[in-house]
Amino acid sequence: MLTKPPISPRARLCRKLLDVSDDARIYLFGDGVYGLLGDIAFILSGDRIYACREDMMARGVAARDEITIPDDFYISMTRDIMESNNQVYVF
Repeated sequence: MLTKPPISPRARLCRKLLDVSDDARIYLFGDGVYGLLGDIAFILSGDRIYACREDMMARGVAARDEITIPDDFYISMTRDIMESNNQVYVF
């Protein structure tokens, strides 16, 4: 989960973890959606990137078509984390 803008040290650490992970998924919300404007959208395939529509709209950020934008981001994220993940990092 990334809530920090790309210039944040936490966002840079998140990108380093993504570089070494084989099956990571990232959930972008808050200022984390600015990552769609930079390299996060290219580190992972689009089907492993989830973004909050409301936060994107509030910040004027658009995404490539393959980015997953769930109708109910927070419910979808919580369900996915609870059912599918054994490690979660929050930045």
